[in-house]
Amino acid sequence: MNLGELIDLAGFIAKDKNPDFQLSPNEFNLLLKVNNIRHFKEKIGLPEQYQPGRPLPRQVPEITRKVATDLQPFKVYMGSGTGANATPLPVEDGFAAIPDDYYYHLSMNYKWIKNGVAHKRPVDEVDDLEWQQRHDNPLTKGTKRNPICNYQATEIRFQPEEIMYVEFTYYRLPNEPNLVMKYSSGYAEYDASNSTELEWDDVNQIDILHKVMSDLGFSMEKAEVVQYAEQHKAQGV
Repeated sequence: MNLGELIDLAGFIAKDKNPDFQLSPNEFNLLLKVNNIRHFKEKIGLPEQYQPGRPLPRQVPEITRKVATDLQPFKVYMGSGTGANATPLPVEDGFAAIPDDYYYHLSMNYKWIKNGVAHKRPVDEVDDLEWQQRHDNPLTKGTKRNPICNYQATEIRFQPEEIMYVEFTYYRLPNEPNLVMKYSSGYAEYDASNSTELEWDDVNQIDILHKVMSDLGFSMEKAEVVQYAEQHKAQGV
């Protein structure tokens, strides 16, 4: 589904719900951008969803296969392999720059060589307090066998400082969608070549559209949006 099809579906729903409602492409575009990030944060697990007695939010990546699959387009792996991020994250003097597109830590590994044999060791991510407690403690400080890391504003610090590279997996933010319309034919027409599409699959795009319609003042269940989508497709509108 592209943005042209998505705004057509939104207009189809709005017209059926309220024939006098005029859907503005600019308003739709703005709400689309807001709900793109909102949907992503819900998949990650919003901090405000944490409740006493229930330590996990309703959706947490890497816990359910469905959520992990939904977020697959935004997973970035820095390590051995091919592609733009084939190079591991470089570490110099115990510090590494946080990637520009970084949003959420998934995993980090360090290749520890002992007696000529490589051992992949997980890097333990710790908060500021635990870093302070462990950093100078000979029993709990980070070692080549059990390294630790801690996030600061623009960099990640590591112990031990001898670490030079780590394999790093994280989620980046979704690209910002941008719906562009052209008026060369005398009416508003979807401009596919200059628009930036959503990176989600169709199921998640329907979820995002449900949020957009709610923000536009249309109270409806997700299942109803799905029904409208099926009806709209069947009519070939």
